Amino acid sequence: MRRAIIFSILVFSIMAIVNCSVTSKFGGSPELAIEPGKINEGRSWHTATKLLDERILISGGFGKRFKVLKSVEIYDPVSGEWEVVADMNFPRAEHSAVLLQDGRILVTGGRDENYAPTFSSEIFDPETGLWEIYEDMARQRHKHISLVQDDGSVILVAGSGPSRSLSDVELIDPINDRLEVLSSTLEEHSDHAAISLKDGRIFVSGGVRILDEVVTSVGAEIYDVKTDTWVKTSMQSRRTSAHTLTLLQDGRVIQIGGFSGGSSDNRVEVYDSETDEWLEGPVMINARMLHTASLLNDGRVIVIGGTSRSGNMSDSEIYDPETRMWMTSGKMLEPRTSHTATTLQDGKILVVGGTNTYSGICEIYDPENGSWTSSVLSTD
Repeated sequence: MRRAIIFSILVFSIMAIVNCSVTSKFGGSPELAIEPGKINEGRSWHTATKLLDERILISGGFGKRFKVLKSVEIYDPVSGEWEVVADMNFPRAEHSAVLLQDGRILVTGGRDENYAPTFSSEIFDPETGLWEIYEDMARQRHKHISLVQDDGSVILVAGSGPSRSLSDVELIDPINDRLEVLSSTLEEHSDHAAISLKDGRIFVSGGVRILDEVVTSVGAEIYDVKTDTWVKTSMQSRRTSAHTLTLLQDGRVIQIGGFSGGSSDNRVEVYDSETDEWLEGPVMINARMLHTASLLNDGRVIVIGGTSRSGNMSDSEIYDPETRMWMTSGKMLEPRTSHTATTLQDGKILVVGGTNTYSGICEIYDPENGSWTSSVLSTD
């Protein structure tokens, strides 16, 4: 049973990284550290959440020998140093974490120390440095996605339960102490991706439906927060899981890579929510799944790491929506998959963790000169 669980973790896991609009307390744009320090405890399938003061909070994940962690560290981009802060109340991996409007961090679900999905949630207060247990979710889940709404509430979408994928959706609002079960997705989604559109609707793409050990790929759908209703999008050319979604500057959504047809994929599709149309984009240079995709300040998208048939990947590549072309953007010091990538205040990308990096080495990509820098050395 344990072997089956670990295999499941290795093959199908995805981390959702939510981009939040934040206000800096630094005042202006301070010069950030050139090199990131080493994180104290290497991890994968963790979360990385930007605080209001631009520091990055890393929570939980799987450590060495698949130990589920409850340790938490904060990265200061000015000093380049990591600080160990109070542990979470519960170990968790494949959970979600989002920044609330009051500056606290809400962490929900995930796998517990026995690899079982959990009901629990808790909140970190950066002012006190302490964690507080919050209300249990209505459904135990991991590999779900949490999205902060304009009113400050948080919507949790699908994921995996103890024995099957989920269609359950719920709302958590710690600021107003409100919990609510919402309309379920039209299909179950695990190893999916989700993102908030510019008009406030929620776009959910792909993933799989798991029932009685039968795995079925699923499509895309959109949730209208105002009416609490889901509708399917037009048909895609392919269905995928363990992929990424990124909101482009023009409001369209780019879906990149993933697991499709029995292997990692290099295909790209762009969805226009105004016309409900999917358009095929230029394929990536390398097929990959369980990667990250981040929007750069100039509108390009950088895809980092992941895994393919040849193993975990250290390379990165950039897509330019203006030219509709991909270009290589150098290699990291170490291959990474199931890592996190967070955009810093100066536009650089901080990459933390991954299944090949229990050494704790972190790396930063600088889009200005196209170089990678780690706590060990710089690479071109």
